[in-house]
Amino acid sequence: MFVESRSVSHTAAEFATRYLFSDDFMTRARGAKVPKGHKKPVDAQIKLVELVRFFMEVNIHQHATYFVDSLWDNTDVLRDWEAMVGLLLDDKAGIVLTGAEEAALIEILVCAVRRAVGTGVPPARTKGKVVTNKERRAIVEERTQLSTALMVTLPDLISKFGSVPEQASNLAHIPQAFDLELYAEHRLQKHLEALLKHLHQLVTKHMDSSTLDETAQTFRCLCDPEFSLHSTAELAFNQLMDELIQTFKTHLEGCQDQPINEEDSEEAIGLAVSLERIAAFAKVRDLSQWSLPELLIGLVDMAADGHVPDRVMCSVVAVLRLDLQWSLATMDETSPSRDSLRDLQSRFTRTLRCCRDLLMRGARPVMREAYMTLCDILVVFGRQLRACGQLGALAYVPDSGLQQLLQDYVVVEVIEGGGEEEEEGSEPSTESEAVAIAERLNDRRVQLAGFLKLVLFGSVDMKVAAPVFAQYVKHYHHFGDLLKMALARCREAQPTQWYKTIALSLQQVFLRLVEEGGGTVDLTDPQWADLRDLARRYSLPFSFDQLKASTRQMLVGIHREGINFALTRPEDHTPGAPPPYIQFLSVLGEFSNRLLDVDRTGKKGVLVYLQERLGEGGWEVGRDGWTPLHLFRNMLAGGDGSVDGRAGRGRGKGKKRTQKGGGGGEGEEWMSSRPAKTQRTTSPHEH
Repeated sequence: MFVESRSVSHTAAEFATRYLFSDDFMTRARGAKVPKGHKKPVDAQIKLVELVRFFMEVNIHQHATYFVDSLWDNTDVLRDWEAMVGLLLDDKAGIVLTGAEEAALIEILVCAVRRAVGTGVPPARTKGKVVTNKERRAIVEERTQLSTALMVTLPDLISKFGSVPEQASNLAHIPQAFDLELYAEHRLQKHLEALLKHLHQLVTKHMDSSTLDETAQTFRCLCDPEFSLHSTAELAFNQLMDELIQTFKTHLEGCQDQPINEEDSEEAIGLAVSLERIAAFAKVRDLSQWSLPELLIGLVDMAADGHVPDRVMCSVVAVLRLDLQWSLATMDETSPSRDSLRDLQSRFTRTLRCCRDLLMRGARPVMREAYMTLCDILVVFGRQLRACGQLGALAYVPDSGLQQLLQDYVVVEVIEGGGEEEEEGSEPSTESEAVAIAERLNDRRVQLAGFLKLVLFGSVDMKVAAPVFAQYVKHYHHFGDLLKMALARCREAQPTQWYKTIALSLQQVFLRLVEEGGGTVDLTDPQWADLRDLARRYSLPFSFDQLKASTRQMLVGIHREGINFALTRPEDHTPGAPPPYIQFLSVLGEFSNRLLDVDRTGKKGVLVYLQERLGEGGWEVGRDGWTPLHLFRNMLAGGDGSVDGRAGRGRGKGKKRTQKGGGGGEGEEWMSSRPAKTQRTTSPHEH
C-alpha cells in the first residue's frame, strides 16, 4: 500500500479492506459492549477505527498520503466526514480513542480532504495520468460535500486539538480545500468568524514553522478578493498583524537599552518568535503597509556589532528578502514613480550589504540565511529587469568580489561541509539520525541549486563556477544530478564559455594535485584517477552530434585551452626540461577520441596547433620527461608512432588520408554549418 506503483498499491488495499472488514469482524464489532451512557457506533466508525489501528501498526506515519490514496477507491469510509468528526468530537461515541489514535485519525482526515480535492495524490502515482472531465466533476462534488460537513465543525476541532502543534498544523490546512462561497450561500458567517478567531489563537500560541505557514496560507485563501466574504477575513487578518507588529515593537524597545547576546534570554526569544510569525505571513502577503524595513534598521545596525542573536538575525534577513520581492512584484512596471524606484533601490542596496557582511563573518545559520537571500534577490533583480522598461534601473550584476564570496561559501559550507558520516557513506545508527542526515543533505542540495541558478541566469560568471563543477565526480552521489543538469544547461546557453569553464575546472584540480605533490603529480594517487574520470565525464556529451559545427568547435577549443596550459613556460624554467604541466596532456587525452579526423590532423586541426605552440615556445622535445607529449601526439595522429610533428606525413597514408578528409579543401572548414560529406566516414555510427 505504500509503494509507488498505483496498481500494486490499490490491489494491496483491496486485500486489506476485505481482510479488515470481514463479516466475522463486523459481526463481533457490532456485538461488542458499549460503555454506559455512550452511543452504539455505526459501521463507518467501526471501520475507521480499524483503519486507524492498522495504520498505527504498520508504523509508517510519514506516508499517510500513500495510505489514503491506496484505500480511496476501495472504501467509502474515508469520505464519511460526519463519522470521522463524530469520533473526534462526540464524548459519548461508542468507541473511545486514545490520544495517539486521535492524532492518527486527524492525519488521515487531512490526507482524505486533500485527496478529495485532487491535491493529495502522491506524485509518483500521477505520472502520465490525465485528469478527465468526469474526475473534475467528481472533485467539485467532493469539495462541496466536505465543505458542507466541516465548515460547521472545524472551529470545534481546532478548539479541542489545536494545542498540539502537529494536529494544529493539520487542521489549519483544511479550509484551503473548502468551497468558500458556501459560507455565504448557507449563511455560515458566524462559523467563518469562529474559524478566524481560532486561527488567530493558533498564531499567537504556536511557534513551530509548520503551523505558522499553514495558518498563513489559510489566511491567504480566506482573504482572496474573489471570495464574497473576504472583507471579514481581511479585517481579522489586519487585526492579527497589528497585534504581531505591536508585540514586536514592544520586544524591540526592551532591547534598545541593553544588547541581547544570549540566545535563551527572554528578550531574545520574544523578539525571535514575533519576527518568525511576521515572516510566515510575509511569505504569502504583501506587508508593506506596516513598513517593516524601517522597524528592522535598528537590528541590522546592532548586528554589525554582534549584539543580535543568530535566531533573530535569520528572521530579520528573511523578512528583508520577502519585503524586497513583494515590493518589486507589486510595482507598476509601465510607469513607476521615481520615489518608489529610489526607495526600492536603497532598500536593495542595504539588504545586499547586510547579507554580504553576514556571509563573511556570521554564524553558520545566519550565513545560510544570508546566502539564500543573496541567491534569491540576485536572480529577481538580475539582468532580465533590463527588458522591463523603467524597472531596468534596478537591474544589478554582482561584482567579482561578491561572486567569489558566493563560490567560497558553496565549496566550503555546502559541498565540503557535509560531515564525515555523510561523505564516507557510513550507516546511521538510529532512524532519527538517518532522518537528520537526509534533511541536512536536502538542505545542502537546495543551497547548491541556488548557486547554480545564479550561474544559469547570468548573475554569476560561468568561470566562477569552475571549482563547483570540479566536484562532479567526488560528490557525484549527493550532487551529481544537479551538476549534470547545470552543465547541460550551460552548454546550451553559452557553448564557448562552457568549454572554457570545464577546461578551467580541470586545470584547477590539476594545479591542486601539483601543489600537494610538491611540484609533480603522483600518478598512483587516487585523486589523479578521479581527475581522469572527471575529464571522461566532461567528454561524454561530445559523443552525440559529433558532426555539428558547434560540437566540433567546442571540442577543438578544449584541446587548444589544454595545450596552452600544458605548454606554459614559467619564468625560472630550466632550458631543455619539459614544461612543468606537461602531464596535463594525459587528462586532455580523454577528449581526443571524440575528435573527427579532420579536426585531429587537418590544416586547422589539433595536431598542427600543438606543433605551432611547440615552435612558438621554443621547446626542444626530448625523451626524458616528454612521454605525455609523445603519447598525446601519437593519439592525435591515430597511433602512428613515427609522426614527427609534420601533421600527417606518414609513409603510405596519403590515399587513406584523402578519403578521411584530412588533406584540406572542403573538409578543413570545421567551422562550417555543415561538415563535408567525406567526414561522414569517420562518424562513430559508421565504425
